[in-house]
Amino acid sequence: DPILPNILVYDKGAWVLHMLRMYIGDDAFFTFFRDYAESPALAMGSVTTPDMIAAAELASGKNLAPFFEPWLSTDLAPALQVRTDINKADGGTGPGPYARVEISQVQDPLFTMAVPVRLHTACGIVDETIIIENQQTVWHWTASCTIDSISIDPEGLALFQLGAPPAAALKVEG
Repeated sequence: DPILPNILVYDKGAWVLHMLRMYIGDDAFFTFFRDYAESPALAMGSVTTPDMIAAAELASGKNLAPFFEPWLSTDLAPALQVRTDINKADGGTGPGPYARVEISQVQDPLFTMAVPVRLHTACGIVDETIIIENQQTVWHWTASCTIDSISIDPEGLALFQLGAPPAAALKVEG
């Protein structure tokens, strides 16, 4: 048994920033970080979580409350169930080979996040990102050549677990 059974609590701050980067993209993320660090109103002083969220929203042009709420207010990580379907040939009835990915969140609260997906095709590897903002997200991709397989988060870049929901969330106060 580990000495610290919930090590995620200690790593979660870094994970939240990493997941934010995946969700808003590199350009917005690094603009946020630069502007946050260089802001005369924020530098060399005390800042609050709402200050940080406001800076991220300004850089991304997005309302990030749905993103930050579960990441910052619980000790959970998302629990996902994934189903994939590949039609390797259209049989003359459709636009061509396609992939379908269905991702369901099985915990409460729901998380907003980005999940990398890799399609292995006869023409090469295609990397995509699925944005998850609901309990269930369905994504379709039509290819010009045969799709051999689909890998979800092949490089282990996203924070989530596959399968059953975790124990009930511990609400973080403050």
